[in-house]
Amino acid sequence: MVAHLGGGANSEVSLASVDGSEELKLAVVKRLKLGADAEPDVLAQFADEARLSLLLKHANIAAGLTAGQDSDGPFLVIEYLDGQTLARIRSRAARQAGGLPRPIALYIVMAIAAGLAHAHELKEADKALQLVHRDVSPENILVGYDGSAKLVDFSASSSKASTVQGRAAATKGNIWYMAPEQAKVGVNVDARADVFALGLVLWELLAGKRMWEGMSEADVIARLTDEAPLPKLRTVVPDIPDPLDGICSWALEKVRDDRFENAGQMREALEQTTRKLGLTATPNEVGSFVASLFEEDRAALREKIVDAVAAGESSRSLPRLMSPSSSHQLPALSSNARIPTSANASGPVQVVEVVKEAPSNDRRFTLVLVAGVLVAFCVVAIVAMTAKKGDDESAKPVVTARPANTVPVEPAQSAWVEPEEVTIEISVTPPSAALFVDGVKTGSTHYRTKVARGTYVHDVRAEAEGFDTRTTKIVFDRDRTIELALVKSAPTATAARRGAPPARPNAAPSAHPDTP
Repeated sequence: MVAHLGGGANSEVSLASVDGSEELKLAVVKRLKLGADAEPDVLAQFADEARLSLLLKHANIAAGLTAGQDSDGPFLVIEYLDGQTLARIRSRAARQAGGLPRPIALYIVMAIAAGLAHAHELKEADKALQLVHRDVSPENILVGYDGSAKLVDFSASSSKASTVQGRAAATKGNIWYMAPEQAKVGVNVDARADVFALGLVLWELLAGKRMWEGMSEADVIARLTDEAPLPKLRTVVPDIPDPLDGICSWALEKVRDDRFENAGQMREALEQTTRKLGLTATPNEVGSFVASLFEEDRAALREKIVDAVAAGESSRSLPRLMSPSSSHQLPALSSNARIPTSANASGPVQVVEVVKEAPSNDRRFTLVLVAGVLVAFCVVAIVAMTAKKGDDESAKPVVTARPANTVPVEPAQSAWVEPEEVTIEISVTPPSAALFVDGVKTGSTHYRTKVARGTYVHDVRAEAEGFDTRTTKIVFDRDRTIELALVKSAPTATAARRGAPPARPNAAPSAHPDTP
């Protein structure tokens, strides 16, 4: 496609319009790239994703509309959500609104928990699929301007129906939101890995910071697989209500048997807590907040879509509908295939009014390619139907004054940032010392990171065997360089005489005073 909007090694996504008689509808097209050196499992994995997308029918999961293949290979058409990724929303909210309001953050997480619960309980032919998303992250959560919230992209998922052997034990997903068992090679994961990931999303939304800020991927893996518990939310947000702190801690237990049993249980806990604390939000409040952050972006993209539609239509056709029960062999091209319209689609299709210069009684699928539109993380696309034959073949659709709700576009961001960054450097001696920032071990005696300027109070602790533990608190409000030199512990008189360790009342501070 001329205006593909993103993709990875094996797929690309495009923005296109589904053009009906008097309306312009929007949908998402994900197309598989099959080169000569493509891995044998790539087609099977794509087919698995397509089948799951068509099976999943829930208000909080982006619905698959159709799938098939043409001369360029397989593709999947997914419902279009007029909104923004959670990753971008929190970035913009940090810059313009001082962060994401707690009621809105809780609303979004509860919605995604509901979608995950449906996915985890999905059945095919009355058999549980044991589906695990394995890539729950802010980049794969879309929030609409109507207040809807949906989970997208099941390309990394595993299930009983997977046609790829050993996929459940393969290391897949976003390392920054990966569960401890997911980071271990050869360990099968279950639905509780998604619970952990969603718990981490909740922790970060309420904390206003990243859990693994300033750490390398290797450090994150090491931290996930060690025995130390993750920092409590309270260490970052002292005024967080106890129930919310407890929910985060429960979801983020390293031992999966100690977590919520499933996403539905987590959602119920959040629902009861938000009602009790008065932290509820309505879809209208969520949608209005998100829309207020992206007004200019929406207007700019609307203009691009109008220009692209007015510029003309392509003659590229799409294959026929793929049945949810199909095997991994994708169906062949059918010139009579149709993408579901708003009347029969399993998911919503956004609408823009269109006036035809010369209406035609004959239709076929076409793609309207929208040049210059860039969307992050392969989530949005346009597919167009309805072209004309004979004298009407060159007629161009013209969009009327009624605006379309469209997805705002801005460069991809994996985390939200403040307008400015500050550099934080912390050094500790002796070389054997361990350094902790907000309860997380840094893995080095010299910690250096660039972070968003903020006003949160961060806990810093340094410890070493035979030395007094030192703790301090700092605010990342400006560039800071801190040196912590530990002092050797002085044995008590009794300990010196007997060689015994000092008694508890005279002991140095606990090595883990702020670790839950």
